[in-house]
Amino acid sequence: MRIDELFDKPAAIKWQTDPNTAYAHFEANGKKYTAKAYLSDDLTSMNFEFFNESAQSKSSSGITGTGDQHTVFATIVEVLRTLIKVYPIENISFTAKEPSRQKLYKTMVRKLLPDWKVTEKIDSWNGPTFNVTKPGAEDENR
Repeated sequence: MRIDELFDKPAAIKWQTDPNTAYAHFEANGKKYTAKAYLSDDLTSMNFEFFNESAQSKSSSGITGTGDQHTVFATIVEVLRTLIKVYPIENISFTAKEPSRQKLYKTMVRKLLPDWKVTEKIDSWNGPTFNVTKPGAEDENR
């Protein structure tokens, strides 16, 4: 199976928006998830996170053991594609603590946004912060 085939079947998404935040709620394998995009005032920068609402700790962004990681990632990809279409996004930032997730996320970004620049800043508390910058836009991590 090719990596782009993994993202072909997203779950149904329920959207909710505030002036500077977009929420995407979805379910996969009976578990509830929320993806959040915190948008800058000019709507060009986005801090992105997602988490398993069904986990005991709301800080759980891992998908290990959920039983349907392909649907989760397909849905996250669809959420990101939609946000980039709806808002004039030039910068996306996100964190990943686990080394396996770091590699997966970087691979996903490079596959889905091949022309965008990926930079990494090490944060001892949250793990690396990745900043993905649209061609021609200024990298916010500089």
